[in-house]
Amino acid sequence: MAYVDEMFIKDLNQYKKESYGGLEQGFYIKEEHYTFKRVSFFQDRMSVMLSEQFIDLPEAIVKLKYPSEQRPKIIKSSKDGSINFAFTLADEVPLAKENVTYITDTMRNGLKNINPSITMGEAGTMDVANTTLSWFEFQNNAFDGTIYNIMYCIPIDGKMMHGLFNCLVQDKEAWRKVVFEVMKSIEDLTRTE
Repeated sequence: MAYVDEMFIKDLNQYKKESYGGLEQGFYIKEEHYTFKRVSFFQDRMSVMLSEQFIDLPEAIVKLKYPSEQRPKIIKSSKDGSINFAFTLADEVPLAKENVTYITDTMRNGLKNINPSITMGEAGTMDVANTTLSWFEFQNNAFDGTIYNIMYCIPIDGKMMHGLFNCLVQDKEAWRKVVFEVMKSIEDLTRTE
């Protein structure tokens, strides 16, 4: 009987580790309800569904988490700074749908060459708003622990939009499903099709 009770309690507490829901109704992520709304960036050239609870990452923390001068242009973060969605539209880099996978493969190989301690994970592509989004996962060590990342590229207005998600590795399972839903919600507002 004790085994049945242990299994019941384990199942009952599983929701504390996972995410449930969707962008429209919100996600319960580790017992917290996150609501999402569509926001636009880059002079209304792109929109995406992001958590209403997320804020602009404070500048002092931005410089710590992203020390390179090539840091993302837009960083939306949980209030404690541990979960981040970042976006950069590289107007100087043209990107066609056919080249998206090549670009992300190049980025993936470059990261591994620069920092061999990075652990690479899965990679793939998905159709998003009549174009292609290519992504890959990796883990790296940072000042606040081991970080889980998803990096991706998608053409926006014919230019490369580079996106990044990161969180502590212990939050990976709770957020991974959510990140893929956010990526699927990206829209190129300049498309007339």
